Amino acid sequence: MITAAVLQLIVSLVLIVVGLVLPAWSPVGMAFGVRLPAERVAAPIVQAWRRTYRIGVLAFGCVVMVVSVVATVEGLATLAVLASAALAMSYFLLYYLAHRAVLAARHREDWYADAHPSVTADTSLRTDPERYPWSWLLPSLLVIVITAGYGATSYRDLPERLVLHYDANGEADRFIDTAVWSAFAPVLAQVCLTVVIALLAALPQRAPAALDPADPQRAAAVQRSFGAALSRALLFLTAAANLGLFFIAQQLWRQNGTADVAAVVATLATTVGVLAVVGTAAYVGGSARREPPAGGGDPTRMRDDEAHWRGGLLYVNREDPALLVPKRFGVGWTLNFGRPVAWVVLAVIVAIPVLTTVLTTLG
Repeated sequence: MITAAVLQLIVSLVLIVVGLVLPAWSPVGMAFGVRLPAERVAAPIVQAWRRTYRIGVLAFGCVVMVVSVVATVEGLATLAVLASAALAMSYFLLYYLAHRAVLAARHREDWYADAHPSVTADTSLRTDPERYPWSWLLPSLLVIVITAGYGATSYRDLPERLVLHYDANGEADRFIDTAVWSAFAPVLAQVCLTVVIALLAALPQRAPAALDPADPQRAAAVQRSFGAALSRALLFLTAAANLGLFFIAQQLWRQNGTADVAAVVATLATTVGVLAVVGTAAYVGGSARREPPAGGGDPTRMRDDEAHWRGGLLYVNREDPALLVPKRFGVGWTLNFGRPVAWVVLAVIVAIPVLTTVLTTLG
């Protein structure tokens, strides 16, 4: 139980860190899903809600961390999971309250009264993107090779059945017959993980970008630097997660007792990768906000697409042919739920973990 409690503590701390930096992931000129003119980004109401959001995250986070860790120690795993889920939901509640308040202030004070709508595009972001950071993929591939080599040398010495799980007393309570597919499952997981994240790492440099017409050159430069940094961070996450799977595989092949140490080390390795992505997004986004925008020229603003955003989180526009659009809160892109194919993609994403859980339970 102590190991499970440590793992739950790590998960809770990561969730708190992610919650605290979420506002820093918003695009430049955006606060809680509301587009703002440059001179209003640091408006008193925006700053006040940023403080309220952080205080709320810390308060909810501390309570949930204590509840989830105690629940884990007491063997109430379901309660621990529900507590973590409740923490994530609290972020969206705090976000939504801030979104409504900032949006109301923008309308009430008419912050865009002197600006005319404009649309800006930089085709070079698609035709001449930053080069894919292939060298950052090498550590992941190296870990896979080392893991596969270690497994190949250990395979002939494996018992007829492999231990998959240990109970609270350290006794093996779940087994699987030894076969190539079962013994090398961690390697297969490494390969699949690497392929998926390596493909995702190409998105930040090629996905659609919303550029601020008030300073399009700066916006394009920020998009390039952010995309390149995020791609490298994602590939670092891949290597870290693969390293975690290496320790899981080592425990599976050695079959020398409980998997406590392997689980903790694997979780720590993956956590480092996750924090690297979180930190990169927060740092690059923060740097863009600290850089003063270019002045001069007529005041402009991006076209008003507020009507297509639900709470600043969900984008629904049947007339927009794009399937992916930049998020207004958080890092990356979201689906255009005005496109039927978006619902198909969402169904597939939800079905994968559900089917995996069902098949695992039936097996």
